[in-house]
Amino acid sequence: MKLQTTTITLLAALIVGLCAVSANAQHENDLHFGVANGKMLVKAPATCEVPKILYYNGSYWVRDQGIDGVLVLGSPSYYELKSETWQQISYTPGLVYSGWFGQDWLGSPPKPGFVNLDDGSNRHAHKNVMAGVAGTYVLKIYLANGIDHFGNHVQDSDPWTMIWVTCDPNNLDAPAYAQVDLPLLRNLPDTPSNPTDSGFAGVDVSSLVVSGIFPSGFYTQAENQTGGVFVRTTETVSLGDRVRVKGNLSTNGSERVITATEPISATAGIPPKPLGVITRSIGGGPAGKYTPGTRSGIGVSTIGLLIRVGGVIRYSGTDAYISDGSQLPNGLPGVRISQDLLGTPLSLPTGGMPLAVSGISGTEVVDGNVLPVIRPRGQADVTSY
Repeated sequence: MKLQTTTITLLAALIVGLCAVSANAQHENDLHFGVANGKMLVKAPATCEVPKILYYNGSYWVRDQGIDGVLVLGSPSYYELKSETWQQISYTPGLVYSGWFGQDWLGSPPKPGFVNLDDGSNRHAHKNVMAGVAGTYVLKIYLANGIDHFGNHVQDSDPWTMIWVTCDPNNLDAPAYAQVDLPLLRNLPDTPSNPTDSGFAGVDVSSLVVSGIFPSGFYTQAENQTGGVFVRTTETVSLGDRVRVKGNLSTNGSERVITATEPISATAGIPPKPLGVITRSIGGGPAGKYTPGTRSGIGVSTIGLLIRVGGVIRYSGTDAYISDGSQLPNGLPGVRISQDLLGTPLSLPTGGMPLAVSGISGTEVVDGNVLPVIRPRGQADVTSY
């Protein structure tokens, strides 16, 4: 998208009206760059990676995005960073981030994808993020070449992601949803409460396969069995349905949950088969920046996937566990067979009996620790040998 001079003139004339629409979502979303443990990072806001809404001005979708440093008050006061380079990694074609990132302005050559900041006039700035076509736009970036106030070199920041989604041009107050896949969803913070009022968007995830149905909602997973997510809803679906879900994102233990806020789109499909695992592998390590692993969990995450495990049943109090003899790092007698989401209790054999259990690989928080569980979908998921 090549923006012409007339377009920019029109944009400038319309920005005043736009600011009135989105004033409550401006300065509180400024990025504050600072230092922690010798490494650069975005110190605030915590919502910097939550998808944000681009507002329609009659011709384009626009949003102000400010940046600032972390000011240390004193005599004199100073910014934590004296200089740094804000470096682009990748962006969605069609995104225009002023003269800094994304595509070029006024037919000029493509930008190099970085901006050098200092603690002078470049420390506090506001630039417009813009798109000419409706959709979701993703910018991946990081901080490099950092020098702190005392002249010391500072480690590069971890990459972070900024997402913008265009609003409904006919209703600026309508909820908006960023189209994301499961890997990106695992790297997003939870959706704030009343997101539209604060200029934030929910998530829109497609091509999910229904793998487990419970009274409070259903589990879905990617077709390639790389991850899963629980959908909280009262809508009716069938096992194997391919669904598209729009809603707000939250976290339960290390499980991601989408609370559906729009009607669910579903088409019939073949129910998935469970993935065979050993008890030691249930749970696993972190699956994303905002999706922690289980306590002492290692390896690939199984959270949200339909799995099957064989072993013997053991009891600790009234809690039932399944163990195949593999050593569990958390010291428990096995992985708990969770009935928390079931409407009808299971009939389980006595301790020491062999059995096979299918269900969703989930988590629970016990004494601050995230522990793995398996969630059978009903009595048919429990088979005695």
